[in-house]
This record gives sequence, C-alpha cells and structure tokens, in this order.
Amino acid sequence: MELLERGSYLADLTAWFAAVDERGGCIALVRGEAGIGKTFLLNEFSRQQRETRVLWGACDALFTPRPLAPLHDVARQAQGPLLAAINSGANRDKIFAAMLDELERTKTLVVFEDLHWADEATLDLLKYLGRRIQRSRAMLVVTYRDDEVDPRHPLRSVIGDLPRPSTHRMSLSPLSEPAVAILATRAGRPSGGLHGVTGGNPLFVTEILAAVAGAVPSTVRDAVLARVGRLGPAALAGYGMGSRLDYLLIPILFGLGSAVLTMVGTCVGARDIRRAKRVALAGTVIGAGFAELVGLVVGLFPAVWVGLFTREAPVLQAGSTYLHAVAPFYAAVGTTFILGFASQGAARPLLPFLAGTVRLLIAAGIGTIAVHDWGADMFGLSVIVACASLASAIICLLAAWLGLIWAPLLP
Repeated sequence: MELLERGSYLADLTAWFAAVDERGGCIALVRGEAGIGKTFLLNEFSRQQRETRVLWGACDALFTPRPLAPLHDVARQAQGPLLAAINSGANRDKIFAAMLDELERTKTLVVFEDLHWADEATLDLLKYLGRRIQRSRAMLVVTYRDDEVDPRHPLRSVIGDLPRPSTHRMSLSPLSEPAVAILATRAGRPSGGLHGVTGGNPLFVTEILAAVAGAVPSTVRDAVLARVGRLGPAALAGYGMGSRLDYLLIPILFGLGSAVLTMVGTCVGARDIRRAKRVALAGTVIGAGFAELVGLVVGLFPAVWVGLFTREAPVLQAGSTYLHAVAPFYAAVGTTFILGFASQGAARPLLPFLAGTVRLLIAAGIGTIAVHDWGADMFGLSVIVACASLASAIICLLAAWLGLIWAPLLP
C-alpha cells in the first residue's frame, strides 16, 4: 500500500522526535481503527531513522496475554543489561529501571504496538516510563485501536494519567475519496462508490481492489474470524468448522462462473446481448440453485457437516448455530458469485464488485460493532453474516434486472 495522505503525520512524528534533543523524551499515542495504517506509518517513519536506534515491541491477541510482551521484544534487540535483568529473573522494579536506563543511554525510537491487548504489567510499564521519559532522549510511540478501548478499558485510565507536557496524541484518519480513486486507478479497477462502502479504510480498500470478483479477501475474512474469536474458543472452533462449507462451495462456483464469464464475453463480442443475458440467467439459476440445495440440507441438519470434525458439544452447538443462520442463504452467495463473473464478461463489473464489497463490510464492520458494543452472541453474528450475503445478492439482482450491467452495451 502506498503511503497516501500520511505526510502530515510523518511530519508531526519527525518534529516530536527532533525535539527530544532539547526538551527531553516524550510519548506519542497513535490511535486508529484496525486497518487504518498505524503499522504502515510507523514502519515508514522507522525506516527514515537511519542514524538512530529503533526498538520495536508488540502485544498480541492471546487468550493469556504474555506479561511485558513488548519489553521482552525490545530486550532481545537491545541486548545488554536489560536482557540480562529479564533473563536473571530480577523483580519488576529492577526490570523497569533497566528499561529506563536503556532509554537514557542514547537517542532511541521505541515502538509499542497494539497496547489495547496489553497485560496489566505492560500498562504499569507505560505509566512508569511516562512519568520519567523526559530524562532521556527517547520517543516511545504507542499504538492502539481506539474502537477497542472503551471507557472501562484499563488503557484508557493509563493514557489519561500520562504527563501532558511530554505526551503527544495522533489520530489517523481514513483515506479521502481522491486517495481511494488513485489506488483504484493504479489497480486497474473502478473507483465509483468504493470510498463510500469502505469508509476509506486502507486495509479494506487495498484488499478489495486485490480480490477476485465474488471472492472474499483473506484478511477481511480473518477480520470476521477475529470477531467470532471474542465469543470464546468454542464459538471460534464452531465457526471455523461451519464456514469450511463456504470454502467448499467457492471452487465449484468459480468453475461455473468462469464458464459464464467466457460465454457472456463471447456473446457480448458478437453484440448478441439477448443471448448474453440468457447465459447469465441460466448460470445464476444453476449456481444459486446448487448452493441453496446444499444450504437447505446443511441448514436443517448442521450436525451432518460439523459432526465430521468434532464431537465436542459446545463446538457442535456453535457450528450448528452458524449454519442454521447462514446456510439457508447460500443461494445469495451463488447469485453474487455468478453475476459477478457475468458482469466481468460484459466488461461492466462495477455494481457486482460493489455488492461483494458491501457484503464484506457488513460482515466485518457491523459484526465488530455487534460483538463489541451490542453484546451479540454467535447467532446474532451469524445473522449479520447472512444479511451481508443477502444484501450483496439484492444489489446484483437489481443491477441485472434494471439492465445496469447491459445498458452501455445496447446498440
């Protein structure tokens, strides 16, 4: 992803870091939603520090957070007394003091990523360094997802207590519509409506531009998986086993869609739009009918599928819940997939392309809000996934019925 509309953020980081020589060390809080480009920005900023030591640590989304995870990462890079203190089993006070000594030794850029996943010890370290960092010539950059730090999150109180004179705050904004248009143009894809459905989120934009029409980009699909993971291990396992059937449908629909694309393209090339429409209709009926047949059987008897992979009752229940809600709408998935290929054959892929985008964003975006803010359970999240598929199919069907796929091709 090209660094678009991030020049002002780089300039701020550069100015803050340059000032540590005269004013002492500081902390920079960089916040933004998942996919907004925090890591990408800091990678570029770190790359520019050719004559300065850069230390990088991160927290991970583990079921059991690793105590002081970013400090362990930094110690392995810094070596010396800090690593020795950790390896010797020294108490926390000595380890914290060793980290401060490391920052006071030379001018240093330190990055702590994803502190919304931090354990309590790491938050204590941030508070400790925040009150003392002005003694050093270091800048500690802390990143976190503001959409995951609600008023009750412990990180909220820690950053609220950091000394104001030595604390800078940065909130990354989504890409503007012109920036999204630039990325779409360079990818050779249409940009109309793309900003509206992605909200300018750089991850969603780049992944959608890179995706095959009708397919689900893996990183966005993983974003939905992460939301399910918040419901517990059983829900995560059940979702994974239930959604394997989704993946099984893809190669079958892809094969049918490729044939539809070729035949529609041939008919369009011959200016036989009526036959192109019939091919698209026949392909959609076959694809949607096949997918729905599978969906109805599995929706009524989900244990037939999920039971192939597990006998654990909680996992069986979670997988069955997912398939009860999602599988009856497999016809919508087949419709979106086949009409997406037909539109490519007609050289008019915009609306089906946007329909697939809407599906992804409803599943990932609204799914996040539902789990995080509304307390949705496995069934609620599965219903959102089903509604996402239905919405994309309605858009594709309307585009075909209104002739929007074919209108520019009529004589």
